[in-house]
Amino acid sequence: MCPILEHGDRMHSDFAVTATGCTPLGESLWWVLQQLQSLLESRKIVLILTDGDPDSSNVALEAIKDGKRFGVEIYGLGIMSEAITKLLPHHSRTINDLSELAPAMFGLLRGALIK
Repeated sequence: MCPILEHGDRMHSDFAVTATGCTPLGESLWWVLQQLQSLLESRKIVLILTDGDPDSSNVALEAIKDGKRFGVEIYGLGIMSEAITKLLPHHSRTINDLSELAPAMFGLLRGALIK
């Protein structure tokens, strides 16, 4: 896990992140949920982007379940991996090509953002 942008920071292009071959999705989601807890925004939305299966599906499912219980809206986008659709069957999409990214993101978040 490597935070690349803290809440409230301005967008930047310095995303020097090295992949290590694991996907600690549940642990990362727990970290994000802790960061969101102190924020005053009325809506809290988490968008998961992943290219693999979580190291522990059980930990990921527990984090998703508790995040929803805390009122956090959780969406997922799988990149050449269907695993996210098993974790978030009604709130996720999968893409296999970069050209699919923008339409998939728009389609996934359109309903959430116009609530």
